[in-house]
Amino acid sequence: MGTHKSCPSYIRGTGEALAEYLKQHTKNGKSSLSFLFKVLSISKTLSIQAHPDKELAAELNKKQPEIYKDANHKPELAIALTHFEALYGFLPPNKLLFNLESNPCFKLLIPAEHLDIFKREVEESKPLQHSLQIFLQDIFTFDTPETLPTAIQTLLNDVHKTPEALRTDHQRLALRLFNDHGNDVGILVMFMMNYVRLAPGQSLKIGANELHAYVSGDCIECMATSDNVLRCGLTPKYKDVKTLLNVSGQ
Repeated sequence: MGTHKSCPSYIRGTGEALAEYLKQHTKNGKSSLSFLFKVLSISKTLSIQAHPDKELAAELNKKQPEIYKDANHKPELAIALTHFEALYGFLPPNKLLFNLESNPCFKLLIPAEHLDIFKREVEESKPLQHSLQIFLQDIFTFDTPETLPTAIQTLLNDVHKTPEALRTDHQRLALRLFNDHGNDVGILVMFMMNYVRLAPGQSLKIGANELHAYVSGDCIECMATSDNVLRCGLTPKYKDVKTLLNVSGQ
């Protein structure tokens, strides 16, 4: 519900555009709402994505207005109506390393020296943004077209060999994502992200440039008036991996 040009709301019964109604029935004649309101019911994981800050949104809108249709940022607040699953932000360093080192598929994608650099940065309490970007770049950059399906098949084989009781939450989710999305690079990106569960009434705040994806459940969502999305996986829609890599980890 809102006045954004991508999907404006209309008044039931009259068909009048909400923007026009506001213009005629508010003291200042303002024709737009400062927020968008959504109700989501998710049965299949939505895309792994982030939303640009205002500065980047303005730049993208100027360069690619057909894709980035406004110059606004899009901070979000999702409130769970049912039990709700989501991917949000990057894992703490030790857990991220565990996922990358305990799943052999990542040896096909991430050079050992990149892991060593990350370990040193963690030990020396250095900023990790650059290493996170390098890991993502490794995952998105394939030597051959066969690299991605080979890596995912390696992952699935390892998960199937692991007794159910010993599988991690990320490994269980990988099987679900493969059933829904096939050989999608987002399955691998997911292993770098926090996998969170919300009870009804709990919420998740998502700021600019923060990687996230909604996995399952119902929620209400309130956000700034924008339709700008940087996608990188779990979707057939346009992916702007280059831009997302530049802002990831910020």
